[in-house]
Amino acid sequence: MARSILTGLALVAVTLAGVALADPGPVNPPPDLSQLRVSRLDRTPPPVPTLQKSEVDTTYLLGGPDRMDGTFEDQDGNPDWYEWTPVDATASGVDNAWQVSDTYVINGDYSEVCGSEFLQPDGTYDFGYGDNWRMALTAVFVIDPDVSHTVRITGEMIVHTEATYDFVYLQVNRAGVWEDITEEAVWDDYQEVSVDLSTTLQPGEYAGAASDEIHVRFYFESDSAFSDQGGDIDTDGACRLDDLTVFIDGAVANFEDFEDADPGLWQNEALPACGNFGALYSGLEDVDPCYENSSVQVAFIDDNLVVPGTGGTPCITWCYGPDGYIVNNS
Repeated sequence: MARSILTGLALVAVTLAGVALADPGPVNPPPDLSQLRVSRLDRTPPPVPTLQKSEVDTTYLLGGPDRMDGTFEDQDGNPDWYEWTPVDATASGVDNAWQVSDTYVINGDYSEVCGSEFLQPDGTYDFGYGDNWRMALTAVFVIDPDVSHTVRITGEMIVHTEATYDFVYLQVNRAGVWEDITEEAVWDDYQEVSVDLSTTLQPGEYAGAASDEIHVRFYFESDSAFSDQGGDIDTDGACRLDDLTVFIDGAVANFEDFEDADPGLWQNEALPACGNFGALYSGLEDVDPCYENSSVQVAFIDDNLVVPGTGGTPCITWCYGPDGYIVNNS
């Protein structure tokens, strides 16, 4: 074995020697660099890197060593927000968007408009609509609930919204559920519309506490971005209305041109936001059957208690919340 290794080394030595003794051939002369131009940048030596420690190595978004903030529990394991606050991002903060205006007018001296003033980055105010709006202008009519009735609405309207994202609807309440009065009763972008739409309701489909009323509304809904509020679009309000007439079974039930600077039967309503479902929970179920996090956590669960009146959102497959409730998914 030793002889084989020595033989191999000898062969390598001979081979290297053969390479070293080989004829190098003709030697090329060095290049002439006398005419080479070198820029100032080329003559500047590269900066020498210096080693230093950054001021901050780690950022703790939630808590950290020897800190309790972000754990959402105190030293004894009791729930503690530590000044964190859940926020309902769907809340618009505006409750009077529909208003009679003498500035944004279709006909005469006054019209109804859906809009508000917003402070712009340049310090000026601009009238238009905002993010997360759900604004209704509703009229109510008492009728005989034992027979069917046909309701027809006519009027003049100007719509100006972000196309394909923010919409104006004309709706009727059918047995407690708001629905578009027809398939054509949806508008977006910029449109000047002569409204003339109707629908028929049957006994059992009326609204109100005694189920003897017809409720109709113009309803505007915007998404969470791109509006006058952020200066992304410039409108004179999402919707302007004038010369509204409501017919019930062919007879005029109400006419409103807003010329007395009063909305009459048409009442403004800001619909409630989705709700702030944020709360502190402990012992939530985990998908891993071998691991259980019993510590206090923030969760957004619709249990009909944090936000009353929702009825709660029950689980279908994964029942992680208290009593089987889960995050609101509607």
